[in-house]
Amino acid sequence: DWRNASPDGADLPAVVAMDRPQMLQTGLGTLAGNDFIVIDGPAKAEAITENIVRFAHVALIVIQPSGADVWASAPTVKIIKSKVNVGGQIEAAFVLNRSSDTTKLSSFVKSGEWNEYGVDQLASTVGDRVAFAMALTNGVSVYDLADAKAKAEIDSIINEMEAASWL
Repeated sequence: DWRNASPDGADLPAVVAMDRPQMLQTGLGTLAGNDFIVIDGPAKAEAITENIVRFAHVALIVIQPSGADVWASAPTVKIIKSKVNVGGQIEAAFVLNRSSDTTKLSSFVKSGEWNEYGVDQLASTVGDRVAFAMALTNGVSVYDLADAKAKAEIDSIINEMEAASWL
């Protein structure tokens, strides 16, 4: 839907929609030759999440500053740990999305004190910015918009992943 909303001639990456787990391998095959492939999975762990983790080298578990998101991440963490337990390799970290500098809950989640899952948490966060919703709705990237803070937040995540040798 995001890519279909893109303006004509937009310089954006190819998108392959896969709504069933069995489509994942075939869909990834159509993207062969790319340096990186980003797979955006469902918010809760489902059969497709297991397949995504099976193919992934890095898993970013995106959570919002809420108990519900933290609790809902447990099955995904379990899937990631299962891959590692059978000898698979995957790097994983939580990423805080829709963070605010003014709420106690955001500060608490940023602190990592809640994290008893044994999975790292990126220091970089994504703020609760209109630019992200606008980019989604308009089928573009935040790099196509004027919000320098939104761009800096994404750059920070990329830099942190590069520093960890995940990219």
